[in-house]
Amino acid sequence: MSRSDLILAASLFLATIPDITPADALDDARQIASLCARQDNPEYRHTIFFVACILLAHDQTLSPQDAITTATELWLTAR
Repeated sequence: MSRSDLILAASLFLATIPDITPADALDDARQIASLCARQDNPEYRHTIFFVACILLAHDQTLSPQDAITTATELWLTAR
């Protein structure tokens, strides 16, 4: 992910998760980005990254992998 992508995702976490620090928000975004990095398709990788971040921002009980799984299901359903 680009620096801009990471900052946008971290900002989403800062805006929606109480008491998260900027450093933790950025770490969370980097963790999700690293899980998405294995994908060759840039559009897919970018979309899954942001969908997973949105899902995690609104439901902190999800694991990053669960958020990516749900994002992938959405991607496949939209075909």
